[in-house]
Amino acid sequence: MPRPLVFAAILFTLGVPATSWAAAPGAEVDRPRPLTPAIVDNSQRIDVNRIGMFVTNTGSFAWDKTTLVAGLEFPRGSGKTAVFAAGPWIGAMVGGETRVALSEYSDEYGPGSMIGGAPDDPSRPEYKVYKLNRVYSSAAERDAALADYNAGAVPHGAPAITVQPDGSLDVPGDQMTWCVYNDADPRSHGNRAGQTQPLGVEVQETFYAYDDPGPLGNTVFLRFKIFNKGANFLEQTYVGLWSDPDVGGALDDLVGADPGRSLGFAYNAYGLDAIYASAAPAVGFDLLRGPLASPSGPPLGLTAITSYINGTDPNDASKSYRALQGLDASGNPFVDPTTGLTTRFMFPGDPLAGTGWIDVTPTDHRFLLGSGPFSLSPGESEDIEYAATTTKFKRSSIVARPPRVRCRQPVSRSRTASRMQTSGAMSASRAGACSAPSSSRRSRSESMRDRCSSNGDPIRPEASAPPWPGPERCGMKQRASSRPSSRISRRAGRL
Repeated sequence: MPRPLVFAAILFTLGVPATSWAAAPGAEVDRPRPLTPAIVDNSQRIDVNRIGMFVTNTGSFAWDKTTLVAGLEFPRGSGKTAVFAAGPWIGAMVGGETRVALSEYSDEYGPGSMIGGAPDDPSRPEYKVYKLNRVYSSAAERDAALADYNAGAVPHGAPAITVQPDGSLDVPGDQMTWCVYNDADPRSHGNRAGQTQPLGVEVQETFYAYDDPGPLGNTVFLRFKIFNKGANFLEQTYVGLWSDPDVGGALDDLVGADPGRSLGFAYNAYGLDAIYASAAPAVGFDLLRGPLASPSGPPLGLTAITSYINGTDPNDASKSYRALQGLDASGNPFVDPTTGLTTRFMFPGDPLAGTGWIDVTPTDHRFLLGSGPFSLSPGESEDIEYAATTTKFKRSSIVARPPRVRCRQPVSRSRTASRMQTSGAMSASRAGACSAPSSSRRSRSESMRDRCSSNGDPIRPEASAPPWPGPERCGMKQRASSRPSSRISRRAGRL
């Protein structure tokens, strides 16, 4: 069994990391204003639970691009923030050439779909961030929001959402956002950590969250459907989630990795934070569903966690691609100083017990979760899902993964008739593992064998899982209400 994931704020002895990514470490990282503010939608936040988080139509999230301040607030309404910025990274080899697309302090994605292998006009009004709630105060407000979504989002690949008999919408969670963006415009590739030719990918992004009194109320689920809509065959492809976690004050954070749970996390080094005082939270990003390395195999888990500090960020595409693979700036694996063995996971020790390789340098960290390699041919797609989760600090708290779910019946997926059986249990927070994708486009996910109850609902401890996407899960009609009970939340982890 993997060791328990530990979120705690602990006083450590100062140390110095061995990794340097940039030529001039120590300088303040430039956090530029977005290049195309006229078409970047920075007006939406996902804010149905205790997290309030900015979402944009260029990949960037958890960053307020208007005021250039941290964009993941926890608890919502407090004015206190735990993440400065985050976004998806993709790297691949194209004809022997390294190419990347990334979202960092500037984005290499532009709003909109790809049409005929080229980027559509990013200024089209429908290429915004859409936001839907499960429940509205009036039918008129609900119908207006749904009509806007159906007219602008659904034609570009968004999942169909319908009104249920009780008047609610069958959105995943209690609130969802959706947008689409792509990297096909060479002019978008201006971030110093990238600056390559485009990969030719379109990303359809769905975020959702639950208004729940337990741990689900501290979580936002992040789904990225990545399409290869260009002419390039993408080899040795890696997907990643990059984050600049500023847990309150930016200069007193530590980071860690739990490879067995595909999770990277950040926490405060001391018992007193400049913003949160004695109640600094921990924040983590958990890979719930990774890419497929082969059509008949299970999804990949996390294959790398790389961390670096402000001023040593990757400053070219080769270093960014190596970071996605869990390699240092020179392309070498890291060495765990406690074992002398090479590893692609930085700081996988247990900070509460003080065992293994742990971070001992409180400072302004970034970290990158990587998963790969896999190949993506033109016309193929991959479904990737993460959870962004926070917890209020308790010195003795141990936070487990969300509740798990399996299904009994195979669920067909597009592209071929071959079947895939996932090894082990899948997290219930995947929320979509038991349903076929709503899009008719080809997907590399062939099928998923899960455990479902007789009425088609995924089995959870004491309750059923939320639906995703749309009106079906496990091939059965969804129930009118699917909000997880507080008992499930309590089982997810004792805070």
